[in-house]
Amino acid sequence: MKRSLTLACALALLGCANQPEWSKDGVAPDMVAKELADCQSIAREATARDTNIMTDIMATRGHDWQNTGVMDRHIQTFQVEDRDRTGDIVNRCMISKGFVPGG
Repeated sequence: MKRSLTLACALALLGCANQPEWSKDGVAPDMVAKELADCQSIAREATARDTNIMTDIMATRGHDWQNTGVMDRHIQTFQVEDRDRTGDIVNRCMISKGFVPGG
């Protein structure tokens, strides 16, 4: 269970990592931050189901995966897929609000 909680926290942090700087003419930095936080929230909601599924799998199969030595591979694969999906959602959300990547 502790490993599942660690995985969930790591995934939440990965969702915020490697995001580009965003800009939009006439928009103050604090408003950019607010809009980015909104998009990140949308991405977390969109990926919550997959994270919950992985957490459930870890709770039931985690011990088996540790015994067979494939735990790290499963975690890394899920983290990469989650990071990519989260980043795509955030990017699309920010672009839909009229922002462009790059400061």
